[in-house]
Amino acid sequence: MELKSARTRRLKNPILLKQKKKDDQMSFTQIIIHLNKLLKNEKPITFRSSWILNNDPAIYRFIVKHIRTEVNDINWDKVVSSLDRDIQKKWVPPRYKPKIVNFYSNQKEVDLILKKHKDKLYIFISLLNEADKPIRDNIIVSLTRVAQKGNIKAEKQLTIFLNQIIQLWLERYPCLFRWTGHIDELEIKIKHCIRCYRFTGSFLGYLFKTLEYSARGLQNFQAYSLDSYIPGTTIAMIDTLTKDPQTGQVVRGTDVNSYYFH
Repeated sequence: MELKSARTRRLKNPILLKQKKKDDQMSFTQIIIHLNKLLKNEKPITFRSSWILNNDPAIYRFIVKHIRTEVNDINWDKVVSSLDRDIQKKWVPPRYKPKIVNFYSNQKEVDLILKKHKDKLYIFISLLNEADKPIRDNIIVSLTRVAQKGNIKAEKQLTIFLNQIIQLWLERYPCLFRWTGHIDELEIKIKHCIRCYRFTGSFLGYLFKTLEYSARGLQNFQAYSLDSYIPGTTIAMIDTLTKDPQTGQVVRGTDVNSYYFH
């Protein structure tokens, strides 16, 4: 009874009720304005969630209560991406990726994310306007965070979406042309970016730069038709193929006169 009475007194405490009402009345825009101002005044070298809690508990309480992802995690990505650009780089994110990841399969988590934007999934093929970009970024980051927790369904769905975007990049940007034909290596690089992404601004920007730098070490992919003819001859490319007697591999001769064709 004493515990119940104490709890009742706390709930009816006018100071606590006033503070709770004040917290609930704040908007996300106000929170970002206050947090920007606080960070500029205090000038920390880095900051994390505990820094916000220690320096302004009201802001922290609002974020914890109202700024949530589709799977009910605190949406620090939304908060940080709304801050001024020079402040964003000071953010130290929570440890999304534990040293040992316990992989699991949960389609419900993926569906919760996609259901919220089910009428906007065309954005992974084509954007109608600039307003579609932040929506696409939100979906990608939400799936990334769930995939980092070990959900292989989220990683698979996100890989499909990112592949659609990358195929458009390969047609548009010369710096990525070398990725053409390297399908297996490309999928490995996508998964690497999903698992290693912390907070570096836009995920797509991070992915693009990673592919751009990695492309420099790739050989150009050249496609040949086996039905085409060797220049200056009537010999088709397919007729130059033979089996190496030592390795058993199918090879093509550089000197057509040195091979027995059959």
